[in-house]
Amino acid sequence: MHYFIRNIVIVVTIIILPFFTGCATVNWSNDAWFGTDKLYHFTASGIIGAGSTAVAHSNGASDYNAPVIGVSVTIGIGAGKEFYDLTIKETYWSWKDMFWDLIGGSVGSYAVSKYK
Repeated sequence: MHYFIRNIVIVVTIIILPFFTGCATVNWSNDAWFGTDKLYHFTASGIIGAGSTAVAHSNGASDYNAPVIGVSVTIGIGAGKEFYDLTIKETYWSWKDMFWDLIGGSVGSYAVSKYK
């Protein structure tokens, strides 16, 4: 399981890096760190992470690879949603949403891996 934690730290670092480079410092008035939207991101990502991890386990992925697959699928779907917001809805890319996607996907994936 320590490989899982190591990979999560790597992914978190990649997600958080834009905050330190100034890429994500745009202050959108309706994009708070905590709110209903963030709860939706956390919950949906938790379900996606858990489901992806369970599917990976049931298809023969190792205890190391299944959580990585689960979190990766979650981040991919979250990034797709943010890309949709940016291009189709023409609003903005929310790194705060991506953060909650990462946390939710990690929690869901960990829960399935821990109690499979």
